[in-house]
Amino acid sequence: MAADETVRMTLPACRDLCKRALEASGLCPASAGHVADAITAAERDEARSHGLFRLPGFCRSLRSGRVPGDAIPQVHDRGPGVVHVDAAGVFSPVAFTAGLPVLVEKAWRQGVAVLSIANSLHFSALWWEAEILAAEGLIALVFVNSLAFMAPHGGSKRVFGTNPMAFAWPRAADLVPLVWDQSSSVMSRGDMQLALLGGREIPLGAAINAEGNPTTNPAEGLAGAQCPFGGAKGSNIAIMVELLAAGLTGGTLSADTPVPSEANHPGGAPTENGELIIAINPAHFPGDTALAAERVCERVLGQAASLARLPSARRHAARERTATAGIYVARPLYDTIQTFLQPVATAPRFEPVFEN
Repeated sequence: MAADETVRMTLPACRDLCKRALEASGLCPASAGHVADAITAAERDEARSHGLFRLPGFCRSLRSGRVPGDAIPQVHDRGPGVVHVDAAGVFSPVAFTAGLPVLVEKAWRQGVAVLSIANSLHFSALWWEAEILAAEGLIALVFVNSLAFMAPHGGSKRVFGTNPMAFAWPRAADLVPLVWDQSSSVMSRGDMQLALLGGREIPLGAAINAEGNPTTNPAEGLAGAQCPFGGAKGSNIAIMVELLAAGLTGGTLSADTPVPSEANHPGGAPTENGELIIAINPAHFPGDTALAAERVCERVLGQAASLARLPSARRHAARERTATAGIYVARPLYDTIQTFLQPVATAPRFEPVFEN
């Protein structure tokens, strides 16, 4: 992309832009900060499908009245190892941040703890949450479902979301944790949308069209159904994620999730979902987790003439670059974001009902 088609920004400027656009769209300052942190982390790591590309969807959801900008997630202690957050319809980074201190305390005290989140809208990368837990010295497993975009293996009708999951394993203090985040589908929804915007084809096997036939056209794939990775294996994982993220948390199943209005949310919007996060304190277990991680890493990286790499290696390399070089934002996206810096004239008021 030519230089005049991009805008260079520092990471603090990126966060400030996000926060101002979200606040102008009706999100309260504290919540706007949490969402801005997640978006900026994605831009920092050049995970663009979950970076500023998502900001217009966040803002449109607020301006259309779909998301209550002043809602406060309610945290409920459900037992020695369980904390539940009713997000009250607000975005997942806000709900996650609300439940995080209780989850960490429980995991450190007794070894394993679970955070369940319902009534949230997820539009962010899962590795951001997993990495935060790894920074606390905890092993993390994160599961979330979404609007039904994916057909089961052998089927042609949408049943599951892309149903991503993330994993994090802390390492020695001077080493970055092992973290991966992947969807149950061949491609993430965001990557397919970026392929459409960039005029690129998608891989054969990533999606089927409305008639159920394989397609490499991203527009046809987005209108049809995405496919699970690995055939039946990916389909099985999607079922597991669906039940953990929605069935266990009291969230909405993917196929039952309301579809946002395309008129109000062109290009996509956060969808209602459930989320389940498992935190494990390795200090309560007999294994030498640091040594195990280093042995695995050495065997992955120690292969001669190999293209093998560790999970998140590309993200961390990008993190080093953007810390000094900043980020580059496509001019059309930057111009779109500018339109959300004007405050909403008359923001709708919401009176969410919370559990006592």
